[in-house]
Amino acid sequence: VDHRPRCHTTTGKGSTTGQRHVVHQAEMEAVSAVKIREKLKEQLVAEQVEVVDTSGGCGSAFQVAVVSEAFQGKRLLERHQLVHQVLEEELKNIHAISITKTLTPEQAKRTNN
Repeated sequence: VDHRPRCHTTTGKGSTTGQRHVVHQAEMEAVSAVKIREKLKEQLVAEQVEVVDTSGGCGSAFQVAVVSEAFQGKRLLERHQLVHQVLEEELKNIHAISITKTLTPEQAKRTNN
């Protein structure tokens, strides 16, 4: 199994030759599952936050599940928008985010029983 960070191939900005070069994750703004988890937990006062890097450690795609009272009275779309608002800066530097759960604490208790 190859555990090296995956790289992104891009075309250089302003390149007249169209040459392609490899950009390693370290050269991009670092986004980690820990950073995303901490930010969601803090800003949504979340009881539970699960974040998985689904890009093989590259930091370009994440799966997120959040349990927070902040979702009370909000529709699914509004809950997802709230997560996107919290992660606005991080979303500029990642390829994809999959929000799998946005539950209130009461909803989480019902699904666990």
